[in-house]
Amino acid sequence: MKLLLIDGHYYVYRSFFAIPNLSNSRGEPTNAIFGFTKTLRLMVKHLQPELGAVVWDEGVPQKRVELQPAYKETRKEMPKPMIPQLEFIQKLTPLLGFRNISLPDTEADDLMGCYTIAACKRAGMEVVLATNDKDLYQLVGPCVKVYTTAKA
Repeated sequence: MKLLLIDGHYYVYRSFFAIPNLSNSRGEPTNAIFGFTKTLRLMVKHLQPELGAVVWDEGVPQKRVELQPAYKETRKEMPKPMIPQLEFIQKLTPLLGFRNISLPDTEADDLMGCYTIAACKRAGMEVVLATNDKDLYQLVGPCVKVYTTAKA
């Protein structure tokens, strides 16, 4: 059985910046929605997973901030036109057959790692991580592959 875990914020940001100036008839930006949905459909077509989830960042782990006060300190705020698109995408995700997964004060890569380790303990499981986060490459092995749409 194949499980596809998608790094949600990575693909929303990528879509938002890759497709500028796309909006609906009311002038509301739709670039992230369009790009994310198109990418998700391509992943499903190419990978044909039986199970899937989009994993979202929901804050920063406080323990990491305590250990390293500058952790993610330089990260810029999400662009305002992206916020309603992100909310829409999170509502759309279940309609596309995927679960949304997040935990307060937890980054997506941490959750993806936990779910991957748990899934690989089940016989016959294959996990595909859709991300560009190099930290997750350490999980690659017989049960785990990384799918990236980033250009080399």
